[in-house]
Amino acid sequence: MIVREIYARRILNPTRIPGLNYSLNPYVGCAHGCVYCFADYMRKYTGHREPWGQFVDVKVDAPHLLRREIKKAAQGVIGIGVVTDPYQPVEKKYEITRRCLEVLRVWKGGVSLLTKSALVLRDVDLLREVEGLEVGISLSTYNRKFAAELEPRVPPPDERVSVLAKLAKAGIKTRLFLAPLIPGISDRDMDLEKLFEAARRARVEEILVDLFNPYPGALSRLLPHVEKLLPEKGKGLLRSYKKSRMAYGSEMKMLLLRLGWKYDVRVKFAY
Repeated sequence: MIVREIYARRILNPTRIPGLNYSLNPYVGCAHGCVYCFADYMRKYTGHREPWGQFVDVKVDAPHLLRREIKKAAQGVIGIGVVTDPYQPVEKKYEITRRCLEVLRVWKGGVSLLTKSALVLRDVDLLREVEGLEVGISLSTYNRKFAAELEPRVPPPDERVSVLAKLAKAGIKTRLFLAPLIPGISDRDMDLEKLFEAARRARVEEILVDLFNPYPGALSRLLPHVEKLLPEKGKGLLRSYKKSRMAYGSEMKMLLLRLGWKYDVRVKFAY
């Protein structure tokens, strides 16, 4: 893993992502190496030749920039970790995310933080102090075998849901981000039942769902892994999905809303 310290020009950036006003990314690149990651387009702006998932740039001046920028920024929700995981392994050493949270204790506009890492539990003390904060944990499947193939460097999905339970017990608002939905991988009935049952036990307040975006780079990286997991039908499923993505999304909405009603968990959709 290539780790490089850099200085950013700014740290708060306006965003059109629904529900967010700003994005804050403490790092560029991500060591988690999820094969479906949409954020690999960022590589062309970094000067790195390494494949996405094999480098991380640390924005060492992020807390200083944030302290300066929030004095002038209009109130609004800040999304932390929109294109990089704020609790990937280098955070244990650099604590950039933690130091940003320290700054955000004076922010009144709300903060939405997204991660796949149990390292977020380290900062429960600060998370409690940030007004209007919510922590989301993302996963694409509740199936351990599938997750190990597609999300190779993060905790298994059941352990991620356990992180949400610990956060909820600490009084922190939580959300499960079920994304991206991948045909044949994310939608198995038994796995979804187990996921919703676990979400209810973990006192998850909301499940937010999004679809896989089959742009060429992500699709080409994902395809061999889906073919490996589903050798007889994986390729056909993705091919069909690419042609009828929103039809698939509509079917999944009906299924997931029924599960949400059954397990008393609120379900929302980002598509």
